[in-house]
Amino acid sequence: WVFFKYGWPSAKNQYLFNGDIVDRGGHALEILLLLFAIKKDVPSAVHIQRGNHEDVQCSLHFGFRAEVQSKFEHHGGILWNLCGNLVFPWMPL
Repeated sequence: WVFFKYGWPSAKNQYLFNGDIVDRGGHALEILLLLFAIKKDVPSAVHIQRGNHEDVQCSLHFGFRAEVQSKFEHHGGILWNLCGNLVFPWMPL
């Protein structure tokens, strides 16, 4: 993965993610949560922009909702609503 090849994010080793994070295959949710965790710990190390896939309709079409539902059967709807109504809009364009 990119961190193994180029080093862990830090203030001196910054990363810019230009969106479409939720379209990263079957582990898109884990990747998104990892980036948010790093952003929380070292805010200057990771810069995350919202792409067109961080949109409710687009992420429905490309399978992010299905991924969330499959991983959190009973709470998938709640998590999906949080992504669509809180997380995605919070991300800068």
